[in-house]
Amino acid sequence: MTDAPPFVHLHVRSHYSLLQSPAQIGPLVAAAKEDGQTAIALTDNGNMFGAVDLFKACKKAEIKPILGQTTYYAGRTSKETAGADNPTFDLTLLAENNVGLENLKRLSGKAWLEGFSYRPRVDRAMLEEHSEGIICLSGTVRSQVAMAIQQNDYEGAKEAALSLRELFGPDNFFLEVAITGEEAQRKVTVGLKKLGEELGIPCVATNDVHYLNQEDWLAQDIMLCIRSGKSVADQERFRM
Repeated sequence: MTDAPPFVHLHVRSHYSLLQSPAQIGPLVAAAKEDGQTAIALTDNGNMFGAVDLFKACKKAEIKPILGQTTYYAGRTSKETAGADNPTFDLTLLAENNVGLENLKRLSGKAWLEGFSYRPRVDRAMLEEHSEGIICLSGTVRSQVAMAIQQNDYEGAKEAALSLRELFGPDNFFLEVAITGEEAQRKVTVGLKKLGEELGIPCVATNDVHYLNQEDWLAQDIMLCIRSGKSVADQERFRM
């Protein structure tokens, strides 16, 4: 048998993703260290509130902190309300260096102060202004590229991927694939692999982490109920 290749979690939420993740930063870092991982990223939803905690915990554990954010962006403009004609997508953004970290902080602040509509949002113009030093992964099943694949719009997915590669540069844009057991994710991953082969865009494996241990799913499920104002017994509610 051969050893498994090195792996680092690049899409991780903590309790700073409010009412979406029960995971504490300290235990997340400890688990990565115990698993032999050399680094861990923190990509909370729409914020970088946990950046200092991650940096301190990783320094203590002697592994590399990767500071990032799951960034929401408006399909048309963040100056107008989100809606069917101005959908909200997501991207996974990671700081490559100090310049990227400063740009991520600026994007996060602008998203809350200038682009908020249901969620803190940026738009293409903001990303163009603050793209230097940032590594971009194409995002979850709710990203622009992934949504086009789910709608069987392969040309739309290709156009979105090429646009992001142009924005962040060919060395700083990757297609984000995952295996979560969800049918939508399976379809997206197959489509992204095909897209990557055709366009020469590398794929990066992530796991879209929302909790640390398998049994923590219940705590996360209850958080989703509180967030949406639904009962656990409601069969029609959103769940993961």
